[in-house]
Amino acid sequence: MVQGVEIKNDFIQNTNPASGELILPLVKVTTSPELAAVLKAASSAQPAWAALDLSARVKRIRAGLASLEPQADELAALITEEMGKVMSESREEVGEALGLKGSWLGMVEEANKEVCFENDSNSQSIVVRDPLGVVAVISPWNYPVGEIPLLALPALVAGNTVVVKPSEVTPLSAQRFCKTLADSLPEGVLQVVHGDGRLGSELVSSPDVKMVCMTGSTETGKKIASACASDLKRLILELGGKDPLIVFSDADLEKAARDTVAYSLANAGQVCCAVERVFVDESVKARFEKKVVAYAREWKVGPPTEETSKLGPMVSHTQLSIVEDQVKHALDVGARMLYESEIPEDKKGNWAPVRVMTDLDQSSMRILKQETFGPGRCGCGLPNCRAIR
Repeated sequence: MVQGVEIKNDFIQNTNPASGELILPLVKVTTSPELAAVLKAASSAQPAWAALDLSARVKRIRAGLASLEPQADELAALITEEMGKVMSESREEVGEALGLKGSWLGMVEEANKEVCFENDSNSQSIVVRDPLGVVAVISPWNYPVGEIPLLALPALVAGNTVVVKPSEVTPLSAQRFCKTLADSLPEGVLQVVHGDGRLGSELVSSPDVKMVCMTGSTETGKKIASACASDLKRLILELGGKDPLIVFSDADLEKAARDTVAYSLANAGQVCCAVERVFVDESVKARFEKKVVAYAREWKVGPPTEETSKLGPMVSHTQLSIVEDQVKHALDVGARMLYESEIPEDKKGNWAPVRVMTDLDQSSMRILKQETFGPGRCGCGLPNCRAIR
C-alpha cells in the first residue's frame, strides 16, 4: 500500500484526507490482461502518431489542453478532495498544467526539429530525433495533475505514445486530466491504467515499454531503475531529497524568513524540492528565529476548501505519522520548540500543526537526515536554525 491506500475487491479505496470519507466513484484496478491490451493499443497507435507532422501533433495536444479549461475549477476541487491541498494551491496547479499549451509547448516543438550543426567549412553534423515507441509515465500524488504534462507531453510531442499510471492516492484527478486530453488525440496515443506497485512493476518491466518517466520516492526510484537496467530502457527519475536553505550573516533576513516559511509549508511541505532544513549563521540566529515565527503565525491550518486556510491536511495518516515521529525524536534528544500552531479539533483529518524548532543536531536527529515530506521540515516545516560556524 502507498500512503496506506487499500485495494478491496479490485477497487481503490480512495479517501478524503480532511474528512476520512470514501471518495466516489471508486476506481477499478487494471488487470494484467487489460494492461496487455493497453500496451498493444499503444504500440499499434505509435507509428501513425509519429508519422504526423510535428506541428500537427502539437496542434492536437494544444486542443486537448484547451478542452480542459472549462473544467479547471472542477479539476482543482477534485485535487483538493483527493490529496488535501488548499484550493488556492489546487487552482494554481491546474492553471500551470493547462498553461503548458503556451510557450513551453513551443519550446518542446522547437527542440524536436531536425538540428544542423556546422562544425567547419568541410563537414556538417545533423541530429535527427526519432521517437522511442511506448513511454510509461508513473506520476505522483503530491501534484496529481501538474506532474503529468511535465512527464507526458514531451514524449507525446516527440511522437511517442504514453501510458500513465497515476498514484493510487489520487486516481480520479489524474484520470480526468488524461482522459479529457486523450479525447483530442488519436485512439491509443494516451491511456491511463490504475493500480499499486504490482501493476507499476508489470508496466515498467513490459518489453513493449521503451522508456519510463517517474516522479516519486527514492526507494521506488531504485526499484524502477533496477527493472529498467536489464533492457537498458531510457529512464527519467525525479526523486526525494533533504534540501537545505542557508542564511548567511549578510542576508536579507526579512526575505529569508518569508521564503523559508513559504517554501517549507507550500502543499503542506509535500514537495520534493521544498526546504527540509535551514542553517543560519550564529550571529543572526536569534533575529532570524523571531522573523520566522512571525511569518509562521500567518499560516492557518484548516479545511482545505475554506479560503482562510493556508495549510490543509497531510495526504494520509501514514505520512502524518512520519512527521510526528521525526518531531518527537528530535524533541526527545534536545531540540527546542519555538512555535506550534493550533489544528482543527476534527480528529478525522490528517492535521499537522505548523511548528518552528531550533537547536537541532545533525549527528543525532533523524529529522535532519531523513526526508520528512511534510510540514515537519527539519523542525516541522520551518527552520531548525542550527548555526554555521
